[in-house]
Amino acid sequence: MARQGATLMCYWNGRITSGPHGISYEGATPKPIRVSFGITHSELLDKVYGVTGFDKQRCNLKIICRYPASREYIPVPIDDDDSMDIMFDVVRQPTTNCMELYLEREPVCSDNQSNVRALTPIDQQIPREMTTQDMQVDSFLDPGPTDNTVLVLQNQHRSEAIWAGEDPGVLTCRQRLATMMREWQLDHRIRRFVIQSGFYGIYRIGFIQIDWPLITALVERWRQETHTFHFVVGESTVTLQDVAVLLGLQVHGHAVSGNSDLQWDDLCEELLGLRPDRNVLHGSALKLSWLRANFQRPPQDADESTLQCYARAYILGLMGGVLFTDKSGADVQLIFLPLLRDFSHVKQFSWGSAALAHLYRELCRASKMGASEIAGPLILLQLWAWERMCIGRPEKFGARMQDPIVPDDEDTSNIAPVVDGTTIDGEQQPVDPLGCKWRFPVIRRDNPQRALIFYRDQLDQQTDEQMTWQPYTSERIASLPDICIRDQHVWQTIAPLVCFDIVEWHQPDRVLRQFGLHQAIPVHCDTEVKLHAIDRRGRHHYDWQAYHGRYIQLWEAREENIATGPELDHYS
Repeated sequence: MARQGATLMCYWNGRITSGPHGISYEGATPKPIRVSFGITHSELLDKVYGVTGFDKQRCNLKIICRYPASREYIPVPIDDDDSMDIMFDVVRQPTTNCMELYLEREPVCSDNQSNVRALTPIDQQIPREMTTQDMQVDSFLDPGPTDNTVLVLQNQHRSEAIWAGEDPGVLTCRQRLATMMREWQLDHRIRRFVIQSGFYGIYRIGFIQIDWPLITALVERWRQETHTFHFVVGESTVTLQDVAVLLGLQVHGHAVSGNSDLQWDDLCEELLGLRPDRNVLHGSALKLSWLRANFQRPPQDADESTLQCYARAYILGLMGGVLFTDKSGADVQLIFLPLLRDFSHVKQFSWGSAALAHLYRELCRASKMGASEIAGPLILLQLWAWERMCIGRPEKFGARMQDPIVPDDEDTSNIAPVVDGTTIDGEQQPVDPLGCKWRFPVIRRDNPQRALIFYRDQLDQQTDEQMTWQPYTSERIASLPDICIRDQHVWQTIAPLVCFDIVEWHQPDRVLRQFGLHQAIPVHCDTEVKLHAIDRRGRHHYDWQAYHGRYIQLWEAREENIATGPELDHYS
């Protein structure tokens, strides 16, 4: 008896790749459906909507058939009854058991949608149309931006390799704060120096395990050309506001820069009171393990000068463990040590802008084709994502009042954060920055690659309601310590962020919705990507304050270039 129907193996939320045998589908779980040979294209669409669970009101489904041609498989759109008849001719062959289909999504456009096309690097989804609703785009043949006048570096971007079937997978995230804080508790005698220098918020946030797949999914949407993430709902980025509110770092102050032509072992002996061996000091890179081993606890009879040495060592540990981590994950750069010489002057520097510059530089590097790892203040990026998006956000968290590191099985749900009037060892403590609310038990990912695919899909389907443009309400701002909110007048500055050899442009004018302002079409910006070629390799004896003098002058004039616009009528 002749067969009256066919089995169709449906795939979605993966990717189309090419290989020696033509196209194939990867990263998606197949779902078989049984159909009759008399089914129409419209009826098949209804069936696949039911199988996938996608909403007809929000997305259009396109069907791509993995069609056998000669000795390879080619992609053939199934978009009418005639193409379905041709597909079924193949299925009727005695040697064919089923046909494989890939289901692509393109959001339903409305007249009031903005003319912004977001980059969607994995799911074969066509974002909002650039011109008219009638525009027909073949997502398999044209996966990238339709307009290259802004995103001019697409051919170097990580997403380009992914579209070509060369998915590099999950980035390795370099951070050693967990080891440092478990093995190096803050001695109460040096706490006042950490508070005085403005790094107590970083200590209080403590260890938050980095979600590697989430960081990777964000990197895939970062663009060097604009220093923003390009989401389906529009551009967004980490700003000076996020650094101040989440980490409690000062953002209004002198640029973090200086001379790197120093004798580092002599400097350690002067400011740390101990000279490191040559096997732990390479150039300006000092092993964090050496700091932990030698500065765990000050002597009982330590004088003021000795306590300051221990405080500098601990602050260096925070810098190397969370703020300015490098690819080694094991060192801290001593270029910051001279700026810790006088504790009364440490807070004169804009440590927050330096940390943000470092994050921007790492995001730019990691978004390039071929990158496999990322360093920098990844806690800042993760906290930013949790505040603004529900994607990857933990459901349960609890702040801790004492040292942030406790055993994984300890119940912290009833331990309150530091608030006004809280004292530790008889001393009143600063109020916690907002990032402290996210201290919670360790994330465990049994399958990071599967989590990455899930995050990509969630970002592809993101709606306006799923993006919190202004998470820092007036009520939340009012409860924060002074260091988090006193620099509000420069949160929207358009200026270069400086951290010794690193210079990266801060572009809040592209994300005005984050400040409760109407976002018009952004004007052209130049993030000066050529600056990425400048680093300290081969330049160990540079005076970076002189080398980047022009950019430091622009930073010093930050209050003269503030992005603004009309206020929004409502807040989301």
